[in-house]
Amino acid sequence: MNAEPFFSNDVMYIVSADHNVYAIDTKTAKILWKFKTNGPILHSPVVYENTLYVGSYDNNLYAVDIRNGTELWHFRTGDKILIQPLVLADCVIFGSFDRNIYALTHSGEQLWKTRLGGFTIGEITYIDGKIFVGGWDGRLYALANDGKILWSYYAGNTAAGCATYIKETNSIIFATWGGYLYNLTLDGRLLWKTVCEGTIQPRYHFETHFGTIYVGSGDTHSGALWAIDAKTGKSIWKYPTFGRIQEPRILGDMILGAALDKNLYTVGKDGRLLWKFHADGCLNAPPAHLHGLIYQPSWSGHLYCLDENGQLVWKMFFPGRPMNDRQVLSGIQKVANTMRALLTFWKPEKPVPKAYETTAATPQLSLGPAAYKMSEPYKSEVGYKSSAPVGYEMKREKKKDWRDPFAR
Repeated sequence: MNAEPFFSNDVMYIVSADHNVYAIDTKTAKILWKFKTNGPILHSPVVYENTLYVGSYDNNLYAVDIRNGTELWHFRTGDKILIQPLVLADCVIFGSFDRNIYALTHSGEQLWKTRLGGFTIGEITYIDGKIFVGGWDGRLYALANDGKILWSYYAGNTAAGCATYIKETNSIIFATWGGYLYNLTLDGRLLWKTVCEGTIQPRYHFETHFGTIYVGSGDTHSGALWAIDAKTGKSIWKYPTFGRIQEPRILGDMILGAALDKNLYTVGKDGRLLWKFHADGCLNAPPAHLHGLIYQPSWSGHLYCLDENGQLVWKMFFPGRPMNDRQVLSGIQKVANTMRALLTFWKPEKPVPKAYETTAATPQLSLGPAAYKMSEPYKSEVGYKSSAPVGYEMKREKKKDWRDPFAR
């Protein structure tokens, strides 16, 4: 499981490697329905009114009725779709690996498409009446509502990710695969940039709180959770881990960071460890939370439900083609090597302004000890910041090619 859960009206929507989207009642942990596409789904779905929108590795964007899980329509692009759609009141906007950004009506009719210099890898955001999208060509693009490119900011020979709005400074931030964090004005002028150790996976938005940005970085054997001052870009504190942290999430006074070392770290806003939960597999997607419960997907195929103390309430196994830890870490490193090689020889196009199949099975639910004491008040003791872990030197891959793990 490689995507953050999405919630709407106490229903959780989550995707799995078995090509399905699942709708789960968060009150009972029962599956309401599932919808199958013709390929893996590697990002979160989104719900607007009674329709769920999700893109798939099969090149299609699907619209699904959330009341019964039936398909309303689908729209085919020229390549796979790996990012969450952006849904506005009058349209649905999404990107494809064919390097185009599409805008559709809620009935599936194309309004416009804009070709970028590279395909998109991060969420599309809508800020101050503009559409922001990062490209493989190292640019953050700002588009008008009709798809016209207003401006772009070149961040160097690396992939650019999702833009996040900073209220306190009326500006935006975005990260690159190379580990840099950029702060821009809404018209594309650089305010500051800073670098974090390792890479930043720029698929998701960042969360901020009173002028502090929380960022995760690292590689397969070391990582860190950072608190960054939004005004200056300077580090406030850093909590080290043994694997890359995905984009952290805020729950009350806690910062939640999922890591490739199988741990969900929870630190206070002073950077001290409160608790951590050890999962069965690598964590390559951010956690989500609803009504005080934390939901964490894992590469092992499990979805964990935890209380605010980090105690297991229940876990559910989703069938599919989960990878073991060695395959996951090896695959992530090969992807990183391939990206570095591609970016070395990458020749971005000049932007053109527009005008493994498995038998489906029922996920299995296991209750944890916290399921029987959910009425207890939340209590936690602040722990002490651990010393920096000793990272392992990564061996250079002899082969530069990378085989798509989902290819048949």
